[in-house]
Amino acid sequence: MATNELSNFDRDLCDYILGQIRPHLRTYTVKPHGLTELDYDTFHRLDLTKWLGRVVSRLPTSLADHIWAGVHGKPVVRSLTDAELNALVFALSDSPLRCEAEAVWVSFDGLHRRAVECVPQVRATWTQQTAEEWSKDSAAFGVRLCEADLPLSGGIAIVHEWLLCVRRLTRGPATARGENKLSAPEPTGATVCGWREAMRVTGLKKTKLYELFRDGRLKGYKDGGMIRFYRTGLVSYMKERENVVAPSTAPAPPRKPRAQTPAAGTRFKFLSASGSC
Repeated sequence: MATNELSNFDRDLCDYILGQIRPHLRTYTVKPHGLTELDYDTFHRLDLTKWLGRVVSRLPTSLADHIWAGVHGKPVVRSLTDAELNALVFALSDSPLRCEAEAVWVSFDGLHRRAVECVPQVRATWTQQTAEEWSKDSAAFGVRLCEADLPLSGGIAIVHEWLLCVRRLTRGPATARGENKLSAPEPTGATVCGWREAMRVTGLKKTKLYELFRDGRLKGYKDGGMIRFYRTGLVSYMKERENVVAPSTAPAPPRKPRAQTPAAGTRFKFLSASGSC
């Protein structure tokens, strides 16, 4: 079938995501469970392994079991649903301060280049132009995934975009009629991020981000004591801010005093040098 290579690439991209998580869980002999809530200081002292263990244990059961099944045994390669991908992005969006520098995406350029193996199938199912768009977009996704210090949640979100492109092509032209762009649509229930990523995107301080959220200028929702910001909302805010002309800070020129015009018929007395009239 023309879509076999695309389906294989879909599963490999999903395994690419789980390969970022599973190696850090191998120190566990059993899956953690019954984890209690942590206070702010205790949470931010967690190392990467303990944090990921807590994250995975709180994922939907089917997804958590699938991840753990490949930690010590031979992993089963399968596609992840959009809901599972969104759950991973959400769960990994705020890492403890202690492991923030370690919770980054590790790129694998060899897998990125495998996208070219799908070109014959895309061309046969769609058109030459679609195949060229696929090659161009795949190269762009690969470049984004190779960015230095890309957060783990950010890498998963990018792969999710790539998967949306794959799945559109897998459906074939008959079921995708009316769509005229290869670029992936935004996932249902737009992906979110925590305040640290929002700070990196906007350059604003945390207090300002929360103020904009309360004013309704940044979209998101409360999650316990945290606020989750929609990434699309951050992009829209930045575009809006860039299009606003900043007011001039130059001081206004001093106003000249208006000349006093004497009323008609007014008579003036002038003192002479001797002080007499």
